[in-house]
Amino acid sequence: MSVGEWLTFVEHLGLVEMGQLSTLNAKLIFVWSRIRTLPAGKEKSKRAESKMRHLFPSDFFEALVRMSTMVALPTDEEIEEAGAADAGEFLLTMRRRSPAEYTLFLRTHRPKHTRPDGADWDEAKPMQPVEVCLGHLLKLLVRLIEFSTSAA
Repeated sequence: MSVGEWLTFVEHLGLVEMGQLSTLNAKLIFVWSRIRTLPAGKEKSKRAESKMRHLFPSDFFEALVRMSTMVALPTDEEIEEAGAADAGEFLLTMRRRSPAEYTLFLRTHRPKHTRPDGADWDEAKPMQPVEVCLGHLLKLLVRLIEFSTSAA
């Protein structure tokens, strides 16, 4: 997956429009998720360089994990309290019913990175363990896909 394809993926899901990610953050996630180095010597070909610039399946999964720690997600308690089936339903319902509440939620639940390079990772931790964040992100992505395909 190229950076253009990744940005199209993020855009088509509506994560930028929803205020969950900026285009810059989506690009940073892409760059940080590539798990390889350019080989030395004879292997420095255009093909090797092209491979370096794309996400492979393991990189894509890394990107999803990184994304889950950069977006605003509800806690399990908030989902239960709202009577929602999952994080996706929670967020989409809130956004539709109360845009002002959703905007406040984004401000209060998104990890507070102050450095654009993400170097303040330890200080800007998500509110929940990463595996919980990933589960909630995946539920949100499923709901977004369901919504976009049922609306067509």
